[in-house]
Amino acid sequence: MPGRALVEPEDAEYPHVPTPKELELSRQLVELQQEKDLRETRALTQIRDLESQVHKLQVRVHDLSQMLQSTKRDQILAQQAAVEEERKRWKVTVQALQAELDQERNDKEAQKNWQCRFIAPVEVPEDVFASSSSPVPAPVIDLKEDVFSRFAQSLALLPASQAPQLAEAGALPFLVHLMMQKMGDVVTGSVLIALVHLAIYRTKSRSHQQSPTSHNGLDIREQIVKAGVCTPLVDILENSQNARVLVEASRLCAALASYVPNKRVLASKNVVRFLVQHLMPRIPPRNREKRDDDDEEDISAKLEKLPFPWDPAVQQNMLSALVNLSHDCEILRSQIAATSNFLPIVVRYVRESPSAGVQTEAAKLLGNMAYNHVVNQSALMAAEAPTALTACLTAANLQRSPQLARAGAVGLANLAYTSVNQLTIGYSNASTLLLQLLVDAVSQPTVIEAASTTLACLCHQNPPNKARVAAQNGLQVLLYALGATPDAEDDDDEHALPELLSRENAKTT
Repeated sequence: MPGRALVEPEDAEYPHVPTPKELELSRQLVELQQEKDLRETRALTQIRDLESQVHKLQVRVHDLSQMLQSTKRDQILAQQAAVEEERKRWKVTVQALQAELDQERNDKEAQKNWQCRFIAPVEVPEDVFASSSSPVPAPVIDLKEDVFSRFAQSLALLPASQAPQLAEAGALPFLVHLMMQKMGDVVTGSVLIALVHLAIYRTKSRSHQQSPTSHNGLDIREQIVKAGVCTPLVDILENSQNARVLVEASRLCAALASYVPNKRVLASKNVVRFLVQHLMPRIPPRNREKRDDDDEEDISAKLEKLPFPWDPAVQQNMLSALVNLSHDCEILRSQIAATSNFLPIVVRYVRESPSAGVQTEAAKLLGNMAYNHVVNQSALMAAEAPTALTACLTAANLQRSPQLARAGAVGLANLAYTSVNQLTIGYSNASTLLLQLLVDAVSQPTVIEAASTTLACLCHQNPPNKARVAAQNGLQVLLYALGATPDAEDDDDEHALPELLSRENAKTT
């Protein structure tokens, strides 16, 4: 057995036994470590809580920021919407005010134009410097005249269907009373327009109802005459020098004359004489003293060279009044024919007037004057009326005014009453123009009717005219017109005054 090694005392290991102090220190160290761990744990917990709170606060801040932005945006949008709405309201208000202002301005302008149409133009002084330095003052209308003219204007602007109610309300005698007062051209012209508006009520509605009268059984035109309008109307035609007033007076005369019972009253008032005087050329004052020494031929020659009086509007409406007066009234036809040198002047209107309306009314008047009256026909033939009426049948005049071509054809038909007149008209180029008219006017049934009637009158029991028409392929033209012309419809209301009231008598055999 091997021997053991000997251990030196200094090399021996002895177990370590802590001393109480070491134990105390160790215990304190453990406690400190535990306290440290606890504090670390507590600090970490607080840190996590703080981080959680910070995150919540950040989320809250973000939410609040979003809410604030949304609130501001909504407020801004609401404010913008309110501003836009307010702007729209103001825009509507401004537009309404502007429309009201424009309406008021237009009313004033219309009222001014209404009144100025009856005010004679102010003569410009010959002194150019004086006229340029001092402006022409605007005409001043009396307040009373302005009130009455507005009253008449309001009646003229009412619907035509209100005419019976106005008559029953007593408006007609009051309007006639205003005419008798001679207040001025503004009142007179306005009253005339109102009476014309009331008088044409029956004419405009004649195709829609049988007897458009008021409840008392009288025609509106008859009531106007019974109210006493003829006396002031004749006074206006005799003394007025205002062209626009004369136009309205002529229109009223034409409207009243379209009702046959009124013609006797108008004939008794010598309306024809004053209308004819206005249509006759005016002999200069220096030549009037020599008129008594001149014979009829000299006077006729002078009248042929003088210019037409007034403007085309006055001429047309006065001729229209004579057309209605001469229709279906032998007395008034005789009064017109008895006026010296008047029929040649009417022929001259047809031949020389630049206005198609004037030519049409003059041709209608010639047709009415020639209707079934041999003496008048002889006078018209001597005045070369067939030549003037034949000139109305050209293609240029048809294009310019179909009514003119129709009036010329009807006038020739009424003149072709005797065999002598038939031959005289037949020897001219009337038949050629009539046949051409049948070809060109296939879209105008009234013109076709008038041209066909004229050919029938020319060929009635007249072999030379029949042969002349046949030689010009008249039968083929008539057959073509018969097949190409559409059926004529009732167009009595097609034209307004005065054409509506201007009618011609056609001779049928």
